[in-house]
Amino acid sequence: MQQVDMLKTVPDIIKAAAASNLAVLALLILVVAVLAYLVLQKATPAAQFGVFVMTFAGVAFFGYRALQLQREDAVDRQKALRLEALKTVDHLTLSLRFVGEPANPFAAQAHAYVRKVGEAKPELHDDLVQFRHGVGGIKADFSRLAIGDMMYVVVSQGNRTWRSDDLQMLEAHLEMNPQTSPVP
Repeated sequence: MQQVDMLKTVPDIIKAAAASNLAVLALLILVVAVLAYLVLQKATPAAQFGVFVMTFAGVAFFGYRALQLQREDAVDRQKALRLEALKTVDHLTLSLRFVGEPANPFAAQAHAYVRKVGEAKPELHDDLVQFRHGVGGIKADFSRLAIGDMMYVVVSQGNRTWRSDDLQMLEAHLEMNPQTSPVP
């Protein structure tokens, strides 16, 4: 009865072993141990020792290679994470420079429009920027912008509106130009 129950769990054991290199190694060691026990019960001690040494060497090599592959995968994942971090601009602060009469930083409202890489048109993305209004003007603190994203800022105060030039990440400054018609 126990053998039948054990045989029913074999597919579950194989699925669990496929989850990682170390699980495959553990399953291989168990299978080789059972086979060696069954086959070598009546063999001479010299044959048993010879098979043990070859089996041990094979499992040791397999274990070494499995750990080496796991380490290489971890290094590759770490490199990919570093590369992705290099493609993202975090904590970029820009001062808005106004052409002509500047907006009152305490009365003006600012919004950021971003066209992410691969998107067709810019969208309002106030979630990627925090505007600081103060005596020195308006500063925009951007986060999570990818290199290649295009963005611009629209500032409005009463019936006046300014729109910055388009800025592709990583360029220098935002120059604010007076607008005569409504800005999207």
